[in-house]
Amino acid sequence: MTATNALLGKQAVTVHSFSHLSERMMLSEAELGQFLAISNKYRNESCGIACVFDPMIRRVPAAQLARGLFQVKRCNFFWNSSIISPYGEVLACPMIPEHVLGICAAQSFKEIWNNEQYRGLRSLFRKKLLPICSNCCIRS
Repeated sequence: MTATNALLGKQAVTVHSFSHLSERMMLSEAELGQFLAISNKYRNESCGIACVFDPMIRRVPAAQLARGLFQVKRCNFFWNSSIISPYGEVLACPMIPEHVLGICAAQSFKEIWNNEQYRGLRSLFRKKLLPICSNCCIRS
C-alpha cells in the first residue's frame, strides 16, 4: 500500500482486503495444500457439492498464496472497467479505493473516463503494474 501511494503521489490506498487480517488467520502453506486437495476431491466426485474457485488460485504457488500474493502479470481493468460508488465516485480499480477520478454528479462518465487524471493513471500503468497489483485477486 505504501509503495502504491508513493507511486501515485497521494493516499490512494489506506485499506486492503487482506491487510487487517492477522497472520494466524491466513492459511499456512500446508493448510492451503490440504484445502486444495480436499476441494479437488469434491470437485472430481459427483457428490452434489459444487467447488468453484477463481482459476488464479490454482495457478499461484502455495507459498505465494499463503502470503496473499498473486501472479498478476497484466491487467486491462483501467481500459475495460471502472467502479462507481453509491455516491457517484468513479474509481479506476477496486484495489485503489481512495483514488477517486471524478464524481458523476459533477461530470459525465465520458468526461471522467477521458480526463487527464484517468489518462495519466493508464499511462503509468502501461509502463508497469502498481505495487498493490501483486495482492490483487480480481484480475490476472
